[in-house]
Amino acid sequence: MQGHSLTPIPTKVPNASPTAASMSSDMYGAAVLDACEQIKTRMELVATKLSGNSFAELASACYFQRIDLSAHGFYILPDVGFDWTSGKGTPFRYYTCGAAFAEVDIKLDLGYSLNHAIDIGQIEGAFVQGLGWVALEEVKWGDAAHKWIKPGNLLTCGPGNYKIPTVNDIPFNFNVSLLKMCDFDLDLHCAKRQPPNVIDNFETHPHKLILLKERTEFDCSAECGKASVGLTYKCDECDVAFHVDCVWHPATDHPTEVNHPYHSLHPLKLLTGEPPEYSDGTCRLCGREIDKELFYHCSSCNFTLDMPCVLNPPQKSLVGPKVHDHQLTLLPRLDSFTCNACGLKGDRSPYACFDCGFMIHQDCLGLPRVININRHDHRVSRTSVLGVVNSVCGVCRKKLDWTCGGFSCKRCPDYVVHSKCATRNDVWNGKELEGVPEEEEDTIHHFSHKEHYLRRIRGNGVLYEENKRCSACTHPIGLQSFYGCVDCDFSLHQNCAECPKRKRHVLHNERLTLDTNKDLEVFRCDACYRRSNGFMYKDGDKMLDVLCGSISEPFVHPSHPHHPLYYIPTENDDKICNGCNRREPHVLRCIEGDCGFALCFKCATQPKVVKHRVDDHPLSLCYGEEEEASGKYWCDICEKETDSKEWFYTCKDQRASLHRECVLGDSPGLMPRSLAKIWRKSYEVVLNNSVTRPLCKRCKDRCKYPIYFKLLGRTSETYFCSLYCAFLFH
Repeated sequence: MQGHSLTPIPTKVPNASPTAASMSSDMYGAAVLDACEQIKTRMELVATKLSGNSFAELASACYFQRIDLSAHGFYILPDVGFDWTSGKGTPFRYYTCGAAFAEVDIKLDLGYSLNHAIDIGQIEGAFVQGLGWVALEEVKWGDAAHKWIKPGNLLTCGPGNYKIPTVNDIPFNFNVSLLKMCDFDLDLHCAKRQPPNVIDNFETHPHKLILLKERTEFDCSAECGKASVGLTYKCDECDVAFHVDCVWHPATDHPTEVNHPYHSLHPLKLLTGEPPEYSDGTCRLCGREIDKELFYHCSSCNFTLDMPCVLNPPQKSLVGPKVHDHQLTLLPRLDSFTCNACGLKGDRSPYACFDCGFMIHQDCLGLPRVININRHDHRVSRTSVLGVVNSVCGVCRKKLDWTCGGFSCKRCPDYVVHSKCATRNDVWNGKELEGVPEEEEDTIHHFSHKEHYLRRIRGNGVLYEENKRCSACTHPIGLQSFYGCVDCDFSLHQNCAECPKRKRHVLHNERLTLDTNKDLEVFRCDACYRRSNGFMYKDGDKMLDVLCGSISEPFVHPSHPHHPLYYIPTENDDKICNGCNRREPHVLRCIEGDCGFALCFKCATQPKVVKHRVDDHPLSLCYGEEEEASGKYWCDICEKETDSKEWFYTCKDQRASLHRECVLGDSPGLMPRSLAKIWRKSYEVVLNNSVTRPLCKRCKDRCKYPIYFKLLGRTSETYFCSLYCAFLFH
């Protein structure tokens, strides 16, 4: 039976319906099925008498027995009806649901992108506008339905005449990327005559040499004996390497004489071997040493060029170069000059600007614009004039000429670097960052909190953050910039977050390792003798809290700003600290003359600004008054007299003089809400909110310090105002 495509013809079928909303599939398909069932029923009477016959034989038998082989089928959709007046009913038997999914990948070759973020944004915007115009918006032409549009004209021909799609219309998977430039440079000479992959007739080596097509560090085993980085021929049997030029000498068809654009007076002659004795043996244009194999020379003018400068000479002029605003012209002569880009002397063939006298080495033309160096945390950018008088290079620490170019930091105005120092191989990683979006430096992944990211929050010097504490030093965040976890309450002062994992310290001969003390175990710092459960620098039994461990020489403290302090131990000579007037075994000393100033580690690391409930404003550390006070100073916390010559904390209007011990307590290094096991007893470290102020079990006074201790394991609540009282009680 042969299948046919059925099309309803209204002239033949009086009640044919239009083919819309899949009606053809339902109504006409079911009508055909009805007709087929009728014919099948008729043919079954004949089929029962035949066995094994084909359908064609069955149809033929029915035909000769005068069986009607045609039928009229009809079908109506059940339970379908809709009242258009009331808006109720079932217009369709079922609904066909569909979904559309768009995945867009765009890869565009822009060459060298000036700004990746802007270029990608332009591409994304162009695609979304095109998507809206082609696929989402109504296309309106000038026709009978739109008589206000000029006939034949398209109204929605640009973004001015249709609504640009919203963010909800953007594909979920929308990938836009730019083709990366290769950064592979090839000399014209090497491009025309490619070195072979294998050399097996090298006269000075008996084995095959294989070309390694990767940049490799090696020492050439040929006569030159120079160390180099680049492509090399290597022998796998002997483990020796050679420069390509040292083992491969292609047959040349170079002319014996050339007329070069930079030496038009006389032709240059092709020479081999050693350059003439009167020659300096270097190329006049690039200054490189002449290759003895091939070079061109004019004996009349003592003008020599190496093969790269003959085959691919530098441009005579550069229009709009990155290094200068005006046109630069090459001066192909021996001439002493100072390069305005790097500040160094040159002896030949600079590029010069005739408008402003700017001169530059040829190799300085390729200086990068924006880079990262390993001597500074921020990016540094090239500038034509440093402009920082009496400045020192941040790499070599030598003075530099502020009138010349170099690299400077936009965030740190006084940080400048020589151009040559900034682009040294041991300083710069070789990556140009111009046009590359700067990484989000305000977000870090600190090794002490690997589960979440930390975001930097900059201190403004006004708002004191007293509810957060640094997990490293356990002190309040205060006015300082800090890193806060985006998902939990973990915080670190910026200085604490930047502490190195390993460092050396004046109190220990071995390197100390930063321990994050995840279990908050209480330890005693070997420098200041305070107890802490924050981060520690540790090696064996030597433990320093993160504040004392971060001290390095020279150490400058605001109490002695004119001279730096150093750790100079003397045998059996404990020094009295100028901060606390106590004799301490470890002090930092001033070595200037007979100054005699000394500072213990405890005083050196005490916070300069703190917050206390006695005053609404932060308190500043005062380093004593030289003159005798006219009246008495009183501490508002303990209500006892304060010695004005000793260090104390004072408020904004300097009306308060608070003992340091009263403001800080004897345990500022313990984290509130932690459990501290000390002297085989377990204590809860409680932050004193001044609301309850429980009675101390030992001294019977109200707890006045910022932290007090609750003894655990007792049936009755037992509190101590300080570790001192807890120690004496037990």
